[in-house]
Amino acid sequence: MIDKTEKKHLVDIFGVHSWTDSEDFVNQLCFKSGKLLKGGEPDVNNVNKNILLMWQQGKIPHYEKAPKTDADAPLKTVDQIVDMAPID
Repeated sequence: MIDKTEKKHLVDIFGVHSWTDSEDFVNQLCFKSGKLLKGGEPDVNNVNKNILLMWQQGKIPHYEKAPKTDADAPLKTVDQIVDMAPID
């Protein structure tokens, strides 16, 4: 999720300004939100579930980069494509 979301969106939504990796992000979010287990350990399981729920509900904006194409590759016509996969 962190790779597919811009940092500014995560900062705006969760209020965590800097992190080194996804585990660090979740741990900081646990302490920030007060989601702690006995002994002050971060409750990463419940926080991860909440992040996943927000992702599924579309509350975290994300994007997927389009695959790169070869600009020099010749374009195929419909007839060429049909010849490649004949229908019996």
